[in-house]
Amino acid sequence: MNYTHILLDVSSRRERAAVCEYALLLAREHHAQVTAVNPGAPDVNNPSRAAARGVAAMDEFEALAQQYPDVAWRRFSATGSWIDTIAQEGLYSDLILTRQFDPNDSPRYAGYDAPVNIALLSGRPVLVVPRADRFSRVGSRVVLAWNASAESARMVCAALPLLVHARAVDIVIVTETPRRPGTVAPVTGDDIGSYLARHRVEASITTVAAGALEVSEVLLSVVADKGGDLLCMGAYGHARLRKLVVGATSRALMRNMMVPTLVAC
Repeated sequence: MNYTHILLDVSSRRERAAVCEYALLLAREHHAQVTAVNPGAPDVNNPSRAAARGVAAMDEFEALAQQYPDVAWRRFSATGSWIDTIAQEGLYSDLILTRQFDPNDSPRYAGYDAPVNIALLSGRPVLVVPRADRFSRVGSRVVLAWNASAESARMVCAALPLLVHARAVDIVIVTETPRRPGTVAPVTGDDIGSYLARHRVEASITTVAAGALEVSEVLLSVVADKGGDLLCMGAYGHARLRKLVVGATSRALMRNMMVPTLVAC
């Protein structure tokens, strides 16, 4: 089971090489094609400068891609809203790959919520690479956040091509409050563990009480403790009065992520 087509966003100005290399490594492992896209409206005050930046971004990707002769790739540019363009093109991809928002980058970017919004609009999983580091491994040890929700179920299906290639998968369940009498039984992880086993993915199950911590803080702590190099989570998001609204846990993880993180809505 592999991804066959990866859409790569190369529009970031800072540390662009890191996300490009990650995409090419992932494509090599999955025998996938990479399509690099540089979306965004031209600079109306200096369109030639904006065009030059777009060409430079594509040239940088192409120079890196030529170092991977076994990876098929193509490039194209597009104008318009960054989120809308990536989401629209992502409809025809198995996976969308972008970089974590950088507040020092261009002001036209939409903020930390953008990857979740793209996942919501495209219906495709979005893999977000942190801006602070480079990662040579592609999902060797995966931490999978599970809460028995529709979002986490869609995330598991979207992440299966990564899970079957992983050396270790850790299912993590974060309990936020003590269970009251008469409420639904707590999530145990046994069912999702059996589901993954049917797909030949062996996974351990860890349940952690959040206590006074936020769920995002617990997940980041578990990733660090287990030496995870990929976090997979179902992200909560929906449209409200024409505005995309993202859940607090998803937003916090997009802001404080330590390792590449796959989100699906």
